[in-house]
Amino acid sequence: MENFAELFHHGSNFHAQDYFSVHKNIDGYVFRVWAPNAQDVALVSDFTSWDVGVPFEKTLHGGIWKLSLPCDKDLSGQYYKFLILDAAGEKVYKSDPYATHSQTEYETASIIHTELDFNFTDDFWMESRAKVQLPSAPMSIYELHLGSWRRDEAGRFLDYREIAHQLTEYVLQMGYTHVELLPIAEHPFGGSWGYQICSFFAPTSRFGSPEDFAYLVNYLHEHNIGVILDWVPAHFPKDEHGLHDFDGTPLYTYSDEGRRDQRSWGTQYFDISKPEVQSFLISNALMWVEKFHIDGLRVDAVSAMLYLDYDRIDGEWTPNIHGGNENLEAMEFFRKLNSVIHEAHPEVLTIAEECTAFPGVTTSVEEGGLGFDLKWNMGWSHDMLDFASTEPRKRGEKRLALNNFFEYKNAEKYVLPLSHDEFVHGKDSLIGRMYGDYTQKFSTLMSFYVKQFTWPGKKLIFMGCDYAQFVEWNHDTQLEWFMLDFPMHKGVQDFVARLNQLYRTRPELHELDDSADGFSWISPGLTENAVLAYRRHDASGRHLAVVINFSDKAQNVTLSSECDYTTLLDTSEPSSERSYIRTDEQIIADLPLLSAVILEPIQGENI
Repeated sequence: MENFAELFHHGSNFHAQDYFSVHKNIDGYVFRVWAPNAQDVALVSDFTSWDVGVPFEKTLHGGIWKLSLPCDKDLSGQYYKFLILDAAGEKVYKSDPYATHSQTEYETASIIHTELDFNFTDDFWMESRAKVQLPSAPMSIYELHLGSWRRDEAGRFLDYREIAHQLTEYVLQMGYTHVELLPIAEHPFGGSWGYQICSFFAPTSRFGSPEDFAYLVNYLHEHNIGVILDWVPAHFPKDEHGLHDFDGTPLYTYSDEGRRDQRSWGTQYFDISKPEVQSFLISNALMWVEKFHIDGLRVDAVSAMLYLDYDRIDGEWTPNIHGGNENLEAMEFFRKLNSVIHEAHPEVLTIAEECTAFPGVTTSVEEGGLGFDLKWNMGWSHDMLDFASTEPRKRGEKRLALNNFFEYKNAEKYVLPLSHDEFVHGKDSLIGRMYGDYTQKFSTLMSFYVKQFTWPGKKLIFMGCDYAQFVEWNHDTQLEWFMLDFPMHKGVQDFVARLNQLYRTRPELHELDDSADGFSWISPGLTENAVLAYRRHDASGRHLAVVINFSDKAQNVTLSSECDYTTLLDTSEPSSERSYIRTDEQIIADLPLLSAVILEPIQGENI
């Protein structure tokens, strides 16, 4: 165990939870906690006392405290905390940073849970996911917040097992390949959506036990659905029972007050230069992957970590040793994180939420990049939502900005996200952000979806968007599923399911996502008539043509003089199977306003 402590202090104990927290042995239980500046530590619990407790002993291993508790009883499910006499002589009750089970919301005790009592039956998925998650494979992600996806008739949360069955049925119906869960690590404040975590190693008890969460992941895997988890290494809240001033000092955050607070969020940054914090965070990432079989981690707030001046004005930050604003420590942390994960589990994905043009986010560590597999293309989201909210006759004016964006489509390996962040805080719902009257909004939305599903990059859609819920997302209540009783909304849902099916089965739409060979223009970017026309290619040279008319007038578009086409999808005539036949060595697509078509060369002519 001394070696465990040594590795921890060197930032290379990547299974630190096997050393810290509480573990059962032949004599009873062993508790350990890192609190180097504490004057004293005691265990307080249901099985000791809550006012004095049982004292720990301070070891010689860099401020690690240990308690060996003889016990012949099973203490599983018992509540406990650490009573710390901190550096200033103040007593404070702290939850166990490495606890794997915790009370939730207004109750804050850790819960003894030494082993995950669950038998996974997802061997087929685990053995095949390396192929499912290749860069050339289709990936369509359904992002959801468990607490507001669905609730019971009384408005209470569903549990993980109930969610497992209902969510799997929905995802299979819609044709998504993956789900992405907003953070489920234990967080007291529901209004943080899971992003203000106090117990990083514990799935939230709002929806059940750790075994129940394992059931959710396992059930999705049994139906060939991948699970991505939103993971939060940037910051933690200031709740008294959490990591904040854990031993009376800024143990997990920066000693420099100027770097400590993330003021917009009311939280504190992790000091990722500290070896012990690196051990904590990387152990946590691996725990979700190894213990719960998570297939990918979407890493939150990467930009906030990469820039020293993030959310700060001049004079509030200090440049790095080169005079720049890059956080060199964060860059090294991400390289270390991605190297460790990919060495142990090369088939597991890491995905960066990075909202700037920081170079090399998805470039390999060996080539000098940060080593992420994918990056959220938030520029695509911003530009396309702005474009879709613009009056159609003025959309052509935006072609310069939009075409400039098109030029860096191959700069990184992207996810095209229509995520939760775009539809809260007064931004309106996705359908609400489309310009026009009721009918125009739906026509524009379907054309918007054609653009997303045929453009290079993996796909992500937030819950409710795939059936055009009109109200903005509210985390305090479930989605408005009753909207599916209205034909226009049910039609959007059916349309997204059809796009998913087309995207997954046609290699032209995903096989060469990361290659310039997978895309070519028919018309050079967005025209002044607000028309897009391009081809998607697969590795064999086959292609599909995509034409989108974002204007409020019918448009004629010259497709090709090389082959005839038939329709795979037409938003203006969903049941149409029209053909486009050469006339005078040209094909003119007469495209109605606010509509899109996906065209396939007639068999034998795909060149």
